[in-house]
Amino acid sequence: MVFKPTVLLVHPEQDLCWRGSVWIRGIFDGTHCVHLTAVAGGTHLEQTESFSGLLVGRLTNDVIEETQREFQAMNAAVKQRAETKTP
Repeated sequence: MVFKPTVLLVHPEQDLCWRGSVWIRGIFDGTHCVHLTAVAGGTHLEQTESFSGLLVGRLTNDVIEETQREFQAMNAAVKQRAETKTP
């Protein structure tokens, strides 16, 4: 899916949140946030997504499960990249 998100929050090296809309804002919107927290030995990454709008009740379990799988794939890719040592 291609959309033009609106950045809502930026705290460098901590938080990034944006909102994307399908079609027109208010029809089906998703607010996505990435939070980074320093922990012993590394960084904890947490993603959240909240949906709103007139069509939000139309989310099927398939869409929800696919979104979760995509988050997990993104988290794994970020982890792999972060842990890859550069020469």
